Amino acid sequence: VLFILKHYKLKTNEPEEEEKSEETENAADDDDLPTQACIDAQSCVNDFLRLEGDHLQIARYYGLREFLVLIPAKNMAITDETRIKILLSSLTIAVSNAN
Repeated sequence: VLFILKHYKLKTNEPEEEEKSEETENAADDDDLPTQACIDAQSCVNDFLRLEGDHLQIARYYGLREFLVLIPAKNMAITDETRIKILLSSLTIAVSNAN
């Protein structure tokens, strides 16, 4: 079975360095500021691509800004438990070799 590995990354408009330093100084004074994951989850501007007509909600559910998705090349479901285990172990080996 062939697979496609897709890389998704949240595109953000990074503020200039001066603005960042001001924000970090103010953040040290106030502990009630929302986390970056919370800000990203509430943002309407995250522009993740659509996969088969549905938005990938991984970023909003888990607060991730960058992630990989492994999908079968042909729209086949992998329902056999043995194949799922082989797929997961192969993915684990590939990720550990990439580091």
